[in-house]
Amino acid sequence: MELFDYKTISDEAIQTEYGHILRRGDAIAKAVHDAYGSGRKQIKTVYVANQTFNSFASDNGDHYLIEVDSSVPLFLLILFGRLMSDETIMPSLDSSGTLESDYSLPFIADPINFDNRQEWKIGLNSIRSFAAGTLADICSTFVLCHEVGHIINGHIEGLNHYEGRGKLAELTSFSKTASKKHERRQAWEYDADAVAATLVTNFISELFEDIEKNERSAETFGLGKDTLTNILAITIVALFAFFSYMRGIRHKMHLKSNHPHPIVRAYYIRDMLYAAAKNRWDIDQEILLKLVDERLAEFMGVMEKMDIFDGAVFNDQYITQIDENYDRLVMLQEKYKSSCSEWSWINWD
Repeated sequence: MELFDYKTISDEAIQTEYGHILRRGDAIAKAVHDAYGSGRKQIKTVYVANQTFNSFASDNGDHYLIEVDSSVPLFLLILFGRLMSDETIMPSLDSSGTLESDYSLPFIADPINFDNRQEWKIGLNSIRSFAAGTLADICSTFVLCHEVGHIINGHIEGLNHYEGRGKLAELTSFSKTASKKHERRQAWEYDADAVAATLVTNFISELFEDIEKNERSAETFGLGKDTLTNILAITIVALFAFFSYMRGIRHKMHLKSNHPHPIVRAYYIRDMLYAAAKNRWDIDQEILLKLVDERLAEFMGVMEKMDIFDGAVFNDQYITQIDENYDRLVMLQEKYKSSCSEWSWINWD
């Protein structure tokens, strides 16, 4: 694929964001390689000039390669710009005053079908613009961490061994039939998310530390003993919104993704993040669950307006199915946890 030079972006703020994400990818890759990759290939991250919404992980010969489509960071900025334009999301965050961002644009409503567009109105004051950018940053970081997760779990070699393919297409990869291959891929996604959740806690730590020196961070995430828990809750729900955008339209078309349903994925990300966070901090699980539920209700309401979430199906029967799918994912992880053990950088035992 043709590389994308983010420095050609004319908007200085967006160019800065692209550069920031790429440098973070390099830093994450280096840290993981230093910790687990002795004697193994380095990991490089690049943008590719591809007008889709996807990311990829592959073995590029002398190094592993993470490719992120050039549209991904911009789409995330717009997605969270639209979400944070609605004052019912994080209502304690001021929505008055001069608008820093005030525009309408035909946003791509379906991440696979770029012809399916909706007119989105974005109106953000300074603090809500900052919050939107931070949530987009969280999700971009998760994408990078997830791809690193595939690499260090040995999935690239596993893909070649089991399927004769060399590249994992990540964000919008779908299958129309259930099969052993589909099951194994879902187990791999669970494993990659487990790694990503652990790595993302480093970014959460950065946000928490930033609160002491950045008034906007303090205003976005709050001050006090539950601030860290609030950051975790907002991270989980931001990822749910991201997963819903990736899969919402596909779900309506009854296609099967290698990823589980967004709410199932959000729930196990919640549990993985909590497990990783409690090893570093004193987190009250009851307060975390309460905050996640509050934020989820806010985001779901707005996402339903945006047609990327169907609230009508979210009933008791649906929740039972979510629990069953969650349990199935745990079963699949156990079933296939040794499938790539000979190439993995880490030991799951």
